[in-house]
Amino acid sequence: MKFKAMRTGAFALAMVCAGAAAFAQSANLRSTLQDNFVTVTGGTFTMGRNDGEADESPAHRVTVSSFSMMDTEVPQWMYAEVMGVKASSGGNIPKDATWNDAIAFCNKLSVLAGLEPCYTLNGTTNVGLWGSSSSTWNAVSCNFKANGYRLPTEAEWEYAARGGSRQDSYKYSGSNTLDDVAWNINNSKDKPHDVGLMKPNSLGLYDMTGNQYEWCWDWYGEYGTRAVSDPTGASEGTYRVYRGGSWHSNASYCTVFRRGCDRPQRVISNLGFRVVRSLSGGNSVSTSAGQSASFDFILEEGSSIKLITSDGATWTSSNSSVVRINKKGKAMAVSEGTVTLTSSTGKTLRVRVEEED
Repeated sequence: MKFKAMRTGAFALAMVCAGAAAFAQSANLRSTLQDNFVTVTGGTFTMGRNDGEADESPAHRVTVSSFSMMDTEVPQWMYAEVMGVKASSGGNIPKDATWNDAIAFCNKLSVLAGLEPCYTLNGTTNVGLWGSSSSTWNAVSCNFKANGYRLPTEAEWEYAARGGSRQDSYKYSGSNTLDDVAWNINNSKDKPHDVGLMKPNSLGLYDMTGNQYEWCWDWYGEYGTRAVSDPTGASEGTYRVYRGGSWHSNASYCTVFRRGCDRPQRVISNLGFRVVRSLSGGNSVSTSAGQSASFDFILEEGSSIKLITSDGATWTSSNSSVVRINKKGKAMAVSEGTVTLTSSTGKTLRVRVEEED
């Protein structure tokens, strides 16, 4: 069993299964997947508000699990490379896409990275077997336990836009001054701009407000009043949710609470997406007592990793040093090499790897 640690910002949480497929098609894409993701630590927050638009209420408590989010919207060069098409204009301009385009991109990117695709239609994750993009794609299901790329849920999007566990009190993502963080109708000259040029929010996420609206997974529906964990929206519907405002939006459409929706087959010039990966559970390794599984790591020079399992187990590195890991974890300095987990319990272990500077 081979895994590669993938850096996702200053504090990473990653165990990427390296399958038979190539990790990426170019150094540029590989660098983006390694360096342009931010770990959003899970938590509980109050989603929505009671003093805004009607569909922003009622404010209700939501718990979200940890996930990793791309720090910008998907740019045109990245979409073109993954989908095998020509970029329609500037390479770093955010890509406009239908919701159907976005989920197809997610599955194809997952395959390129050797990860398990999240989306299934008619019993297959192979987008090439789904047929042409149409309303039949409304039956797509999402496996949120898969380690591949996907769209954020609406709850994940709002949680991240508001600073994750920090829960910043800003009206927009990262500031109360719109022009500091967002390309909007007042400063965009009525066109999109390269991703990542404005001030990021406190998590290091760019353009969560403005530049391009962003698709979410959810069917559009009314909020409930009860506290919920990892909600995924209505079970069915006509419209998919989008969030964030755009280069053509005024201030009222750019708040972290404002909701929008459209048909998943519709393309709009100011509507794109960014991708996330589920991270909360780590990877499962089923072993017998005394059985081993190996993991390959490539880390930045001078960094360290934490190897954390759901119960006690013995980790042996390539230089034969042994570290006993408990539920709280213990740091082990390593820059690269192979680490072997030998099960001391014979149970299925949940494994998580964290990299930090």
